[in-house]
Amino acid sequence: MHWVACLLGPGVILVLGLGSAGAVLSTAAAGAAPDSSAWSWEAPRLAITHARGVGGDRFLRDEEQGWWRSTAGELSFETGVRLRRGGLRGALRWRGALGEHLSARGRLLEVWLGWRTAHWYLRAGRIPVHWGPAGGALLISHQAAPLAQVSLRTEGWSLPGVGGRLGAGSFLGYLDDAQRVVPYPLLWGMHATYAPRAWISAGARRTILFGGAGRGSRLTPRDLWHIFWGQGEGSSAEVAGPELFPARESDQKFAWHACLHPQDWVQRRLGLHDLEMVYTYAGEDRFSGIAPMAPARSFGARLHPGPRLALALLRVVTVVKRNIWYHHKLFLSGYSYRGIALGHPMGGDARGWRSGLWMMAGDDLLLGLRVDREERGFEKPQRVAPGGFWRWCLESTTSIGPHRLLVALEGAAPWGADRGSERLAESLVLVELRWGAGPLSPAIGREVVWGGGGESD
Repeated sequence: MHWVACLLGPGVILVLGLGSAGAVLSTAAAGAAPDSSAWSWEAPRLAITHARGVGGDRFLRDEEQGWWRSTAGELSFETGVRLRRGGLRGALRWRGALGEHLSARGRLLEVWLGWRTAHWYLRAGRIPVHWGPAGGALLISHQAAPLAQVSLRTEGWSLPGVGGRLGAGSFLGYLDDAQRVVPYPLLWGMHATYAPRAWISAGARRTILFGGAGRGSRLTPRDLWHIFWGQGEGSSAEVAGPELFPARESDQKFAWHACLHPQDWVQRRLGLHDLEMVYTYAGEDRFSGIAPMAPARSFGARLHPGPRLALALLRVVTVVKRNIWYHHKLFLSGYSYRGIALGHPMGGDARGWRSGLWMMAGDDLLLGLRVDREERGFEKPQRVAPGGFWRWCLESTTSIGPHRLLVALEGAAPWGADRGSERLAESLVLVELRWGAGPLSPAIGREVVWGGGGESD
């Protein structure tokens, strides 16, 4: 018998007893069979971009994992390989670019090795973390660069006599970032999910920012115990500054999440192709009962009336009267990695929504329209400068034999403090060829609407 403990919050712990088949827990067959394939190439991408950035000579697109885009002209190339041989898994993905206002550059966006069994998945390297739909994740977003980390995940366990499926995981990441008030901190993440039925799931996610140069060296086993249980968080010095806090003081964020995905039901009863709704209630450092304090919330829904049409809406609110979401008295550089938000890119004291419409126009043409709006500076305008923007993106993807061609037009209309944002492109034209990506799917999938993820690798 093996036991795994996953912390859901200060004072709340989920213990999973994981035995062999026929013992305490029964096992699921998903993912158990090894496959004999080995290396496979990711479809290479060659893109030409011309843009005008709102904030100067570079800007960030929200879902590009910390990759700075150049204004004016830019040429970029991305490719990678995947490894699947028995239980061995691996990935390497690289991007290089040459831009008019940014020097030639290249970076490994992803490089890791792992070992997968029927229920366990161990990985080490630079690994993206996907905790929720792109644009709706609060604790870890798709905006920041992937962390160097070690991660362990377990999934597919079934409780005898109760049913449903259990999954849990944890990672320990290293922020290679010297330009911080507390340099080189560690980020500890953990999550647990229970799905009583295939169409409903609920769980918890948690991140802890702690350690770093000059602090981690002073941590004792007792300090780590206090950090794990969230004891004494947010109760230290009123004045900001790492020298005023004990080494065990950390920046903890926690979220309850729920997902409804009654696809079979809506197909039978309503004649719709798919429906999914997700909700997250997050907070930081302390609890009031089972609810985290300083809350932020996100809600998302996607509806596919038919296989060739999809709509989506995401609503995110980080407005808090007594606090600022993502702000901390000790980690004064904020909840960020190399100056880019680790959480939702719109930051604290803000409200925003994102909407999208996708349609298959023929067998080899996918059209998409996205419209976003954000506003900030509600409760703390003296700390969060008021501003906001409208942003839109119109894109089309078409098959050309075994290849795909993507053309995107994007723009933003900012106001207030967002007129100086490095996050926005006032106008952008993108033409990208995905070599050997294959024909388009006849149905619009979940990954088109919510964005892709690496959790199933």
